[in-house]
Amino acid sequence: AAKAANIYFLQHTIAVTDILIAATLLSQSVPDITLQRMYLERELKRKIYLELPVVIGNGKTARRTSCLEPDAAVDFVIQDKWQEFFHIEMYRTHLREYRFKQKMHTYAAYAASAIHQELFATPALTIAVFCASSQLAGTLKRWTEEVLQEGQQPELGERFFFTSVNPAAVSPEELYLAPVWEQAFSTTKTPLLVLE
Repeated sequence: AAKAANIYFLQHTIAVTDILIAATLLSQSVPDITLQRMYLERELKRKIYLELPVVIGNGKTARRTSCLEPDAAVDFVIQDKWQEFFHIEMYRTHLREYRFKQKMHTYAAYAASAIHQELFATPALTIAVFCASSQLAGTLKRWTEEVLQEGQQPELGERFFFTSVNPAAVSPEELYLAPVWEQAFSTTKTPLLVLE
């Protein structure tokens, strides 16, 4: 089991690295895109904390501290005019609905708060969810939509993007600039980065 877990961990790490390499290559090949900063998983660990309300019964709620730990983040400047900031989440295998929804609930609270701007000095925020299969991407997109509907925050759907494109198998341009992504509450394929 430990060996399998190590292989999973290694595959996950390689996939996240492929995404970051693609971001670097993209900024080298497309003059309009500057990679201002990238954050590795270890830099994001225990950095983002949110106070979330939790129902404890009898109609009462308590506040619980939740820690958000993205797999990585990239901060681009487009045409020297605006920023695009992505928290990256990589999912290679199926996962528990409750745990994933809890994470998306935390992301929604984060997106609705001032914490992101305080920590990363930009209002720009997108959560880019990379999935190992189109089936998994569809499931995680649906779960995210359910979380946003329950929280009455459907407008935050535009911040959540899902793809099943393998970062190692496509060019950086295809990964970031081609319409291979879907936003929450939309079925139209869209690029992650739009240059105009």
